[in-house]
Amino acid sequence: MDSPPPGPPETRPQALLREVLDALPVPAALSRHEAAALWRSHSGRGAEQAGWDAAVQTNRTDDLALAHLTEGTPRQKGDAIAEARRALTTVTRFHDEHVTTHAARGHLHALAASLVTLDKAQRTLQHGIWDIAAQRRAQHDPSKGPWSGHDEQRATADLVPVLADGEARIAHLRQRHLDLAHDALNDLIPQLADTPRHGHRHHRMRDHLAPLDLLRQDLNTLGSQTDALHRTCHELRTRLNTGPRYGQKHATDHDLAVAEKQLRDVHRRYADTQTEFALSVTLGRIFDQIRTPHPPTHTTTAPRPSRRTGPAVPTGHDQATAAALLPGPTAHGPTTA
Repeated sequence: MDSPPPGPPETRPQALLREVLDALPVPAALSRHEAAALWRSHSGRGAEQAGWDAAVQTNRTDDLALAHLTEGTPRQKGDAIAEARRALTTVTRFHDEHVTTHAARGHLHALAASLVTLDKAQRTLQHGIWDIAAQRRAQHDPSKGPWSGHDEQRATADLVPVLADGEARIAHLRQRHLDLAHDALNDLIPQLADTPRHGHRHHRMRDHLAPLDLLRQDLNTLGSQTDALHRTCHELRTRLNTGPRYGQKHATDHDLAVAEKQLRDVHRRYADTQTEFALSVTLGRIFDQIRTPHPPTHTTTAPRPSRRTGPAVPTGHDQATAAALLPGPTAHGPTTA
């Protein structure tokens, strides 16, 4: 934390405001690959996709190198090189599309985290100001008469501008984060600027960045696979312990080890998909937020510090809501591949 600036000593409300604002991150623009890497660091599915793209791209590059060594007529060699180049171009295009999608999700994820931080800072400031006001009320001497509106105004006169200034600066930072994310998404998805917020294309883009329906299908499929592998492992253990029944094949330790590894892999993919689902719930909400028109620039007089007005609802990650929407491990229904 920075030291207090030189000059008159800070009042307690001013010190509280400085501490809250000093802890806030400075908005910074992420590059395309930085944003994609951020998303993959939180999304196991994204990291798996990136690894697969890199492996396939390496293989297609090797194929192109081998095509240049093809033996035969010049035409045969030329055809092999052309085919290898087409395959590499196709893979590279898919890779670039995935990087763009991951980068867009990374920008939204970073925005959500920033909004959560700003919401916490605003609540910290509000509660701090309220606590100061409450302590001043508690110090009132009852022998001088009951606490009056005049006493309240005099005791909180210095708190109102501090609270108003802090909330205004937090709101400015929030809008700055929203603007940065909006600009980044417009660079990644140029048609976003011409898409009405309540239009069909807007919802198509949001669903592309936060594909909840597809993730639900994946969870159902992975859940069914988990149940089937649990049964397979149980049957294999039974055959190893008691021997196979009539018509059953003999089981080996290797068979059980393979089935258990498959079960662990499916468990991991299920957990990754659950995480992806929770993150996508947030992404959908944040995507709608950046399409909201800017708030009016005029300012209003801040209310007197009071606990009657509750703090703002967090606008970033909402894991409780996401968890409520998540299909349970046993909620397996019919699904399509």
